[in-house]
Amino acid sequence: MTFDDALALILGWVGRDLSITILDHSSCGVIAVLSGQVHASHELTAEAATEYESVELPLDDDGGCTLVLDRPAFHGATGDEGGVEMMIGSVLIALAPCDID
Repeated sequence: MTFDDALALILGWVGRDLSITILDHSSCGVIAVLSGQVHASHELTAEAATEYESVELPLDDDGGCTLVLDRPAFHGATGDEGGVEMMIGSVLIALAPCDID
């Protein structure tokens, strides 16, 4: 899965509650566990960023928590509608919707 594929999947979850786990890839140790809702922001599309830009995903209304996905440090992703895992630098970021429809 490409960066843009993973980003498009995440953007499909705008407004939904997400569980976000950040792991150190080398030790598989947990760095952080977060939750929040991805909020739409101006020009937040897979096509809006160039191959050298990072994408910022606000996780609350007031900008107090933002997940930054660094496109140049991207090393791959896997996932589907149930969740996505992205390698960014030396960390694995796992995102999954946690609301129940």
